[in-house]
Amino acid sequence: GASSSPDRTRSINAIYGEALVPVTRELQMQFALRHDKYDDVGGTTNPKIGFKFQPTANFAVRGSINTGFRAPTVQQLNLGTVQLALTGVFSDPERCPADPAQCQRNSLPYLQGGNPNLKPETSKQATLGMLFSPTRSTSVYMDYWQVELTDRIKNLTPAFQIANYAAFRENFVRDAAGNVLFIQAGWVNAAASETKGVDFGVRHGFAALGGKVDAKLDGTYMITAKEQPAKVVPLDDLVGKWSTSTLFLRWRLNASATYTTGKWSTTASVRWSSGYQDEDRTPYTANLPVTRDIGDYTTVNLTGSYTGIKNLTLTAGVVNLFDKQPPFTWHNVDNVVGAGWDPRVADPRGRTLTMSARYQF
Repeated sequence: GASSSPDRTRSINAIYGEALVPVTRELQMQFALRHDKYDDVGGTTNPKIGFKFQPTANFAVRGSINTGFRAPTVQQLNLGTVQLALTGVFSDPERCPADPAQCQRNSLPYLQGGNPNLKPETSKQATLGMLFSPTRSTSVYMDYWQVELTDRIKNLTPAFQIANYAAFRENFVRDAAGNVLFIQAGWVNAAASETKGVDFGVRHGFAALGGKVDAKLDGTYMITAKEQPAKVVPLDDLVGKWSTSTLFLRWRLNASATYTTGKWSTTASVRWSSGYQDEDRTPYTANLPVTRDIGDYTTVNLTGSYTGIKNLTLTAGVVNLFDKQPPFTWHNVDNVVGAGWDPRVADPRGRTLTMSARYQF
């Protein structure tokens, strides 16, 4: 069942240029252009235009728009073809029920491997934000961003093609009698995605207890994260939903405060992420409930550092100070026994002590 992996080389050349143009004292423009050429997939040219408008010393507006691409990997292009077999029963969408013999076929073969006809994935990105510093020790920022990807490379499974037979009819290879010989699966340019969100943060420093406190808050609010597993399927917004790829939570917040006095510094930090819908168990069981909500997740960390010895920094800390357990999910990670937690959200190790020493010379 293992496919061959032939020796291949790839030659990549790129040229990039950038210009910063001060249009006025308040307005600065950025113009950039990059050309990449892959000997096995061709070339692409992608521009970027950005700006920064700063009407006052403590306020600025910034933004950019650009395109991009990602070439298919050497493996996706050249991996050898391997024949595998479906588990379970295959019912031919065209010949069943007219031909009962085509309604209960076992171990139908399918081919999987590289695709030399893959095209690069392409993208369009845009950002728009602002930076405000009401005082020398305080700053606030907020940036809206969006990314659109097209021709995304996906590994089509036989099950997905069977469920969407009308769109993938040509991948069902048939003999002269019309019976399916095998299904052609593997890598194709089949998908798209649209992702939008807002990054924001606050910084503030002040004197206290004979030292200095530096506090900050950073967060991300996901507006939408629409994924399309294939062009025949409509975009589905995955924000706040379990998925097999990226887990898009509606909110993520990181806050910290560092107190420094002399050679000592102490940092307390808090990480919080919002909850989401657990995996839909409908395909696996008839028992209710088949859906459930997973609650939010908060951890607190505490770290202290000492720099009183020349060139040496000593650090000790406690990760997950209150020994918070990860939220339970009924999806087994990699379908192994004893899972019940999602590494994209939480760490199952609980309270952890850390120590480190750094010497510079």
